[in-house]
Amino acid sequence: MGTHVEQALKAAQELGGKATLQTWIGVLGPFGEWLGWPDWYFEGTDVDLSCGVPHKTTYRDGLVITANILEHGKSGELIDRTLKSKRLVTGPDAALIVRNAPTLEEASRSLVTLLSATNPCVKIYRSVDQYRVKIQIVEQIDIGGILGFYSAIRVILFSRMIQGFLVDDLSQMQIFLTLSKDESGFIMESELGAQIEFGARNNGIIYPKHWEQRRNFDFEESLWRLALADLGLLEKRLHESDFPNKIRSCVKSIIERENRVPRLKEIALRENISVRTLCRRLSEADIKYQEIVDDLRMSQISRLIVNPGLPLQVIARDTGYADVSSFSRAFKSWFGECPSQYRSRLQRGKSKSEVSSS
Repeated sequence: MGTHVEQALKAAQELGGKATLQTWIGVLGPFGEWLGWPDWYFEGTDVDLSCGVPHKTTYRDGLVITANILEHGKSGELIDRTLKSKRLVTGPDAALIVRNAPTLEEASRSLVTLLSATNPCVKIYRSVDQYRVKIQIVEQIDIGGILGFYSAIRVILFSRMIQGFLVDDLSQMQIFLTLSKDESGFIMESELGAQIEFGARNNGIIYPKHWEQRRNFDFEESLWRLALADLGLLEKRLHESDFPNKIRSCVKSIIERENRVPRLKEIALRENISVRTLCRRLSEADIKYQEIVDDLRMSQISRLIVNPGLPLQVIARDTGYADVSSFSRAFKSWFGECPSQYRSRLQRGKSKSEVSSS
């Protein structure tokens, strides 16, 4: 398993229940088509190809597919193809917004909202001052090298959106990318004509505020209302999916800060809802409270157990167990062996590795 795929899977795990939410396959559709749908494209995903390539995929699978692209060194080629494409390379929701917004300002605002909603690993911020509009792409969960590639593709989308409002000269626009110039496909500067800083600390664009008054002469009100309605439904669905992550964060903070596992009733009181409502809302996301607790404990134990200088009593205490016996029973049910055996096996493996490398 490559580094990018490992990072994608780690990010998907941090997403919790959101990782299984369905979203449009978006740019990954044209990317697969351009690459000829190689065998490795869907490797490590749960995508069912029995009826052909689906129109939707989960956030987790989208991360893994993107990681596969990077693992096989295809990011530069796809940036090139995206730049040279005569069509707008994006998903249906973004296309509906870009093509039907009444002004560039409305398109920009709505696209920022959409892209933030459809990639929970990344947040896109939009700020406006007297003279300029600044859009920043900020990582919410560590996705490693995926961020640079994702940002380059999104910057191209914003650029094409701006050009769609009859802004032909982008020389007043500034682009910041963490990608190196080599990785960008070498042609972004010539294709866009904007000021581009490669190897920057952040990803984003800045353009003149007065551009936002540009009108869309193909504006169709009914289609624009449809775009806004779709965006509203998407935001509502994602807000509802945030609930398990909110509960997870609450439980995690108590375990780490107070070295105990909070009771279900305590979490319900903190959320100002009944225990029954809490359980129902978790059930709607296909998860149980005890599964959240077990997952957090397993994750914390996995980090602590590899430290041979940390006594088992301390690990048991820090993960909310009353005694080592209870901790050991839970550990064996998860890992298939008792903590001391697991730790000894890890140490033997480390010793063999050190001998072979010397």
